[in-house]
Amino acid sequence: MLAVALGTMLLLALSVAGAGAAQQKTCAKLKGKHLNARGGSATVVTQLVNRESERSGLERVAYVCASPHARAWPAGSVSAPTESPAIAVVSGAGKWVVLRFGYVIGEASGESESAVNAVTGKRFQFWSSSGGMGSFDGSLLEAVQLDAQGRLALILGVAGTPKNEGELAPTVTRKVVGVEANGKRKVLDTAPTASIPTSSLKLVAGVVHWTDAGVERTAAP
Repeated sequence: MLAVALGTMLLLALSVAGAGAAQQKTCAKLKGKHLNARGGSATVVTQLVNRESERSGLERVAYVCASPHARAWPAGSVSAPTESPAIAVVSGAGKWVVLRFGYVIGEASGESESAVNAVTGKRFQFWSSSGGMGSFDGSLLEAVQLDAQGRLALILGVAGTPKNEGELAPTVTRKVVGVEANGKRKVLDTAPTASIPTSSLKLVAGVVHWTDAGVERTAAP
């Protein structure tokens, strides 16, 4: 009797596990806009949800999968009351992908970027900005490099003082920033805007490369 009971329990456990696996979301099963992570092998699906009944307007959500038939991991969302929020793929490397989230609310707008691992679902936001009515909060993200281990190299533009009230100030300084795969950041260089060309930024074998005033520099994130 004990053997029969144990056998029955095992069958039930296997049945429940099988049902859970069968119900698991994959990108192939998700309805929405399917995007490829350029430079990587991850799959991204975004869905637009109407939440007017909850008075939060429209919400766009993203899911990331290591392959079309792999598990779908929630990768973030963005909302706006009326105008459709946006999610776009910026770049990919191996199983990592960088997503940009953007919204517009009247004359205000905001953007952010996050790195997501399509195998584990691990994600972290590494940049954000917002502005409206002549104001701006944050830095300009001018260049991004991502590697297959989830490390990042960034060039950020830092604005100076506006000439006139209500105007956006031009960038006067650029910063080279390294980001580890856990989201930890480190400023590697700061110089006048013209000294650091965005085209010089590279991330090779975990080492950040760039030029400052014509001199090539390197550093670990």
